[in-house]
Amino acid sequence: MRALLLAAMAGFALSGCQTASLNTSIRQNLPKACQTLETAHAAFMSIAVLGTVKQSAIDKEAAAYFGVRSLCADPERETAADVLAKVARAYATIDAALNAARQAP
Repeated sequence: MRALLLAAMAGFALSGCQTASLNTSIRQNLPKACQTLETAHAAFMSIAVLGTVKQSAIDKEAAAYFGVRSLCADPERETAADVLAKVARAYATIDAALNAARQAP
């Protein structure tokens, strides 16, 4: 996921007249980013169900996940770059919640 995000950012820096090919590349890789998000969510939920995770972490994770789930299902509603940025932010939130959950007693 991080490699995908770095590649997208590098693409933005070089985009100029390459916007169409960048959008195509992002759209092609978006399913991978969304699948990574799903995997992180499932991992978090498998720990959260044990009852050791703070409710605030569960709420943040849920908001991040459900906030972009519909974008992954229908990414045509926004530009490819916007969808990828939102998925990346959600993934960062979920990843932080997952790390916190793993460290919970």
